[in-house]
Order: sequence, then C-alpha cells, then structure tokens
Amino acid sequence: MKKLIFLGTSSGISVFEEAAEAMGYEVYGVMDGDYTKGDEYWGIPVINSETVFDNPKLAQYYKQNFVFFNAINWLPMNDKISVRNTQKRHKFMQLIQQHNLECINIIEEGSYVSTKSTKLGTNIYLGHWIAIEPHCVVEDFVSLFGHTFLGHHTQVGENSQIQRHGEMYGNVRLGKNSYVGTHAGIVQDCVVGDNVWIQPGIRVCRNVENNEIIGATK
Repeated sequence: MKKLIFLGTSSGISVFEEAAEAMGYEVYGVMDGDYTKGDEYWGIPVINSETVFDNPKLAQYYKQNFVFFNAINWLPMNDKISVRNTQKRHKFMQLIQQHNLECINIIEEGSYVSTKSTKLGTNIYLGHWIAIEPHCVVEDFVSLFGHTFLGHHTQVGENSQIQRHGEMYGNVRLGKNSYVGTHAGIVQDCVVGDNVWIQPGIRVCRNVENNEIIGATK
C-alpha cells in the first residue's frame, strides 16, 4: 500500500493519523508551505511545500508513490484564522483536482456505511460511530465527525462538514460548503443550500436558502 501524505495541517491531524494507521497506511509526512522542510507538526515530519507540484518530475514522483489527504479543517467564522483556513483548504482541493492526485477516505473503526447502495466520494473523513443508511451520497472532501447519522436517501454536498452528533433524518439534501454544528439536525425531506451555517443544537424543519445562517450569529 502506498504511503500517505497529508496536504496541510490542522488541530485534528493526529486523529486523521491514528485512523489512517489503523487502516494500514503509513503516514509519511506533511506538505504545507507555511512550515519549513524538516519541521514537525504534532510529531509528523514536514517533508516539503505543496509547490513541489510545480516541478513536473517531482509531481510525477509523488503521484506514483504516495496517496494524499487534505487535512485542513475549516470553520464558517469570519475571523482571520477561520477565513484563511477555509481559503487554504480550497487551495489544496484545487491542487488535488489539478494534478489528479489519488486521495484516500479515512474511516474510523465502528462506523457503518451501507456498502450496497451508498456512494462515497474521495477525501472523506468518517469519525467514530458514524451511521450512513442506504441510498445516500457523500460527495468529495466531506467530513462527518463522531456519532453523525445520515438517514436513507440523504445527499451531502462537496466540502460540507457535519460536526459531532449531527443528524440528517432521511431524504435530506445538504449543499456544498455547508457546516452543521454539534448536536444539530435537519428533519426529513428538507433541502439545504450551499454555504449554509447551521449552528450547534439547532433542528432545521424547513428548506434553507444559499448562504443562510441558522441560529445565533454572535
């Protein structure tokens, strides 16, 4: 099995590392231009900057010998750090797509995914005790954290994130780049747009337009 390189860093990288190792991958290192080659990020060596893909020979070497995972988390906040992390995550998504890098899905032990009819994209993280019922679609770059539930025929759009104990009650459509907070849920048959922020503990019982913030804004 090929060795794994994390693209970018985050406070959750140790979780990704342990889960990947449990799946049988060897974590080789991190590529992140914000750090110097030879540094360590939470014990994982920084091996290079992502700019190595500007060199065709190096790009080919890494593509042939490694698999990848975009390890940057994001928050929908407007503070400087959150905005930068969101931009940086999209930058790595574009890099992956531009160079057709092989990305893995990291799935924690104890999760249930209906293998007969559910479709998973790539660069997906599924935390502990995830339940994904039949006929669901989870698109690329989605993160579902521990104890999340997706009811049957639910679709989660690209780069969306559902935090711990999030619940989709069946036939839900969650758009891309949307964020569902801890203990939040969306009831059956609701359609939620792109770039939506559902704050912790909220139960959504209606359709949601693009760019809405559901819950307290401060």
